[in-house]
This record gives sequence, C-alpha cells and structure tokens, in this order.
Amino acid sequence: MPVNALLLLMMLVLISAAFYVGRSRALQSTGKGRTGLHSLPNYHGYFVALWTGGPALVIMIILAAFGPTMTAGLVETRMSAASAQIINDYETRLAEDTVLTAAIRTRDASTDASAVAQARSSIDDRRTEIANDVRQSAPDTGSMPVAMAGFEYHVMPPERRALFIQDARAQAFNGQPSQTSPDIDAAASLFRPIDRAIRFGGSALAVLLAIAGLVWSRSRVKAGFRARNRVEAAFMGFLMLCSGIAIMTTIGIIASLLFESLRFFDAINWRLDEFLFGTHWSPQTAIREDQVGQSGAFGAVPLFAGTFMITAIAILVAG
Repeated sequence: MPVNALLLLMMLVLISAAFYVGRSRALQSTGKGRTGLHSLPNYHGYFVALWTGGPALVIMIILAAFGPTMTAGLVETRMSAASAQIINDYETRLAEDTVLTAAIRTRDASTDASAVAQARSSIDDRRTEIANDVRQSAPDTGSMPVAMAGFEYHVMPPERRALFIQDARAQAFNGQPSQTSPDIDAAASLFRPIDRAIRFGGSALAVLLAIAGLVWSRSRVKAGFRARNRVEAAFMGFLMLCSGIAIMTTIGIIASLLFESLRFFDAINWRLDEFLFGTHWSPQTAIREDQVGQSGAFGAVPLFAGTFMITAIAILVAG
C-alpha cells in the first residue's frame, strides 16, 4: 500500500478513535449524566478529533504541496556538493581564459549587431570547449556519475534545468522522460532515497502530532469545558480562511491581468490607436536579443471581430 494511502487510513482511524475518546471522557467526567456538561458529548468528541486530525492534516497538505519541490531542491544540493570540485575547476578556467575574456569584452563594447552575435557565438563555443576539457580531466571517483550530473546541470542553460529535473523525476518513478542519459540516470538515483526519506519523515511527524493532539485535547475535556465554543470557533476560523483565500485569489487574478496588460502596452510603446483600430494581428517578435524576429503587429480588430462572430453563431445555434 502506498505511504500516502496508509497515512490517510491511519488518520481516519485516529480521528474516529479521538471522537469516541472525547465523547466517552465527557460522559465519564460527571456523575449526573449529560445535564452536568456545558456542551453536548458530541462537541467534546469533535474537539478531540479536531486537535487529533488538524495538525496532522496541515503536515499532509504541506507534503502534498511542497514535497516535490523539497525533493528537487535536495537533489540539486546533493549534485552541487558532489560536483563542487569540478565546478570550481570549470569556473577558474573560465576566469583565466584569455579568448573568452576577449570575446566578452567585444560583446559588451560593440554596438554592431552582427559583431555582438559573432561574439556571443564565440563565447558559447569557448565555454563548450572548456567544459569538454573539464569533463575529460575530471578525477574518477566513486561518486563520479552524480558529480558529472551536477556539472552538466551547472553548465546547461537555465531554461533547460527544469526539464532535466523533470526527466530525472520521471526516470526515478517509472514515468516517461523526454530523453535519457547517464546524467539523468545519476540524478534519478538520488530522487528515490530523498523522496522516500521526506515521505516517511513527514508521515511519522504527522502521526506523532496526531497522537500528541489526542493526548492533550483529551486532558482538556471536563464537565465545565466549553467544547462547543471551541469547535464553533475552529469552524468559523476555517470558513474565514476559505473566504480569505477566495478574496486573495480574485485580487491575484485582477493584479495579474493588470500588470500583464501594462507590460503589453509598454512593449508596444503605448500605441493604443494601433491596438484598438489596427486590422492586422501578428505577434511575431524576437524572444532574445540575438534572435532574429519581426517587430510584430498588434491590431485587435481581428480579435474583436472573431469574438463577435463566435458570439453571433452561438446565439443563432441557441435560438
């Protein structure tokens, strides 16, 4: 049985037992029956169940939301630590290489686009040559596969690192990576033990918190304990949290639309007349400085016309 399913089953058993324990202790705390209690016995059971399952549920949510990110971060840290010597050798050679330094100076000082593009190409080629030389001269140790994986992760472009981690994760958990290589296999070998440690450690912490919550909340149950007030306050706080999340989500959507719209209009130099009344829409622009691309055309009339046409067709079909 998977760890998550087993943990969920244990939580359900503990919460059910906590409700029974709280209700039974409330009935036993007074010799007059239910009339001696401030709150109904079920409220005492709810109180104990909330303190048993609440903290554990928070841990489970954190594991579900941030567990993969924590695993990937620890894998990157392990790879960087294993390849620290190789990376240091690589960075030292980059700093001392005269050809690379001259190309960087040309790129920064030149105003000619072709010269800048040629300098960028020379920089990339020289970095590749130095990286190949470092790979060949790297000392062969027991952790060599992990060290080389860390080095490859260090020298690859930032936009490719997320794909590397994604492929390593898929390789580790019997998924379908977009590509395979010895470096991805080495990174995948780190994913399994780290993910297992995080999942089992988080599950153990959740169970311990559930047991601690059960013991503490049970000790609070007495004849005059205001269990109903505590339970209703807890549910009120939960509902307020849900309302706050809904409000913040709405504000985030509005802010995202606003800021992205401002970025768009700034990119077209605030040519509102061309945007509102232009008849050509072709957002073909260059992504990088050294990339050849069109300036783009951002006339929104075709978008408005397409929207109105779809609306008219939908109305006719509905009618």
